[in-house]
Amino acid sequence: MPSESAPLERPHRSFYQRYERLIVGGAAALVAIAVWQAIWSSGRISPLFFTGPSSIIKRFGEEWTHGRLKSDMAYSGANFAIGVGLAIAVGVVLGVIIGWYRRVA
Repeated sequence: MPSESAPLERPHRSFYQRYERLIVGGAAALVAIAVWQAIWSSGRISPLFFTGPSSIIKRFGEEWTHGRLKSDMAYSGANFAIGVGLAIAVGVVLGVIIGWYRRVA
């Protein structure tokens, strides 16, 4: 008579093993940003052609609080929503027509 075996249990994985991709990817991104900032701060990159992460974050904060960023994002978001809505409507109508009439396909 075969003995009933216990269901297979997953081996215990450490926090690092579970989130290795996220940790390694996040660390690589942080290192790249830190190197970029260090090179920019040392003056090796001209601000005329390329700016550093710290000035980007500073400018983003200024535009968000005192600038037009929110209204510009709302305008762009509305245009995007209208475009996607029209694309879905046209796609559904054309899909139904193509499904009903074999000659159209």
